[in-house]
Amino acid sequence: MKLRTPRYYADFVCIADRCKDNCCRGGWQIEVDEETFEYYKSQKGPFAGELLAALVSDGDSCYFNNSKGECPMLDEKGLCRVYQEMGEEHMGTVCTQFPRFSEYFGDVKETGVGLSCEEAARLIFTGKLEDAVALTTSESDEEVYDDPEFEEDLAEAVFTLRSAYMAQLANKNHPFGTTMAAVLLHANKCQLLINAGDYEAVLNEARQANALVEVDSFYSAQLETLLPAGAVSSYGSRNLELVEPFTRLENYSDAWEEEMSLLSDFLGREPMLTGFATQMTDFERSLNGGEREDDYRKFVEYLLFRYMAGTCYSHDLLENVKIAAVFYLLLRLMDMCRAKEKKAFMFEDRMEIIHLFSREVEYSDENMEMLREELMFDECFKTNSLISALTNFEFRVI
Repeated sequence: MKLRTPRYYADFVCIADRCKDNCCRGGWQIEVDEETFEYYKSQKGPFAGELLAALVSDGDSCYFNNSKGECPMLDEKGLCRVYQEMGEEHMGTVCTQFPRFSEYFGDVKETGVGLSCEEAARLIFTGKLEDAVALTTSESDEEVYDDPEFEEDLAEAVFTLRSAYMAQLANKNHPFGTTMAAVLLHANKCQLLINAGDYEAVLNEARQANALVEVDSFYSAQLETLLPAGAVSSYGSRNLELVEPFTRLENYSDAWEEEMSLLSDFLGREPMLTGFATQMTDFERSLNGGEREDDYRKFVEYLLFRYMAGTCYSHDLLENVKIAAVFYLLLRLMDMCRAKEKKAFMFEDRMEIIHLFSREVEYSDENMEMLREELMFDECFKTNSLISALTNFEFRVI
């Protein structure tokens, strides 16, 4: 088995008790896998009794009782007592793997670290942009699992496309929003070929995209099919529609509800007037060439690595690219609202917002499922609407 990871992955180390809102605190439901639970039940002694008393089993799953907002097996320093008493090999899979995420594609296992972990987020956003784009492949001792649902031809096309998109979005020669629109448009074209089952044509499109990226022509080639339908700005109303589904997510903290309420109020004040457009323009100008602009590039690179490969099984390339576009737009709006409210935007704001977003959105299966439904049916998430939001003007696809 080959292991493929972002370049920054090798530098990740859990900072344990130094973490402000770690995975053992904050109300996370910490599940224990069946094999580990059986091991705990086989143990004797005072600690084993205390450990079993801290677990809740409902027949379908087993998890730690976090009624006090944190794992009951933490000591006074915030360190794991299971690790201290039994060793890492007897911790549950969730505890040893989080914030890592993994998925298997034939003879390749892809693994990354999630942004709900503040140390993972710090690593990604303080690192070099190229470390978010470059992927590293190494050998793993794991045996290859033969999955009958895995289609190698489609996987080759998807990974080639992902490489092209990630490289293009790292290119600073072009406006980032319009570049994201160009990638979305290309994904729309490839989705039609996937729907027709023509994986060879998808692979050809992917190879051509890679070739165009190498000579910096991908961007201009896509722009030829983006025709302005009129320079009528509708910044606020469109963005308010985009944010609305996020206000209906299941809340895991009061902070998310408060953030969405502030953002909705901010976007709803003067949605169609020049005041909002001016604020947007001023904010975008403050990003130009700055570190925060690279934040968005790193964020989208992370999203494409994490979600786009899932196309190998779901066949929903366009949906997975839309996830990157929509999450980018939301983050940009949250940043702009925070900057307006505080009259400043610091690195601490970046970490706070990204942690809150990832925890509430990415790490809730229920919320992700709801958002994927919205991507399919909500008018504001249609390809044309997202291209319009990304470019700040009305465009039509031909």
